Amino acid sequence: MKLTKRKLEVLRLIVNGYSNRQIALNLGISVNTVAVHRASIMKEMGAHKATDLVVRAIRSSLVSVSPIQNAELDAEPESVESVCDEPGKRWVQ
Repeated sequence: MKLTKRKLEVLRLIVNGYSNRQIALNLGISVNTVAVHRASIMKEMGAHKATDLVVRAIRSSLVSVSPIQNAELDAEPESVESVCDEPGKRWVQ
């Protein structure tokens, strides 16, 4: 299985417990784009649930789990004020 660099970045963050919004903020993309990547990754990996996706990703050695603190999950980049969840609209800086 060959995922793009961006899909691997999204997958790594999913596996490490980040929400779509947190992934969007981290990567500088819209929440909608994250959802599209997530759906595409799940289809390519044959996963039907997020937990199945995580298990498949770890077992196939595509990603590894890194220890993170809850505070890291809540942190947002300083330059980002908000994210727009509307399809077709970009996030706001």
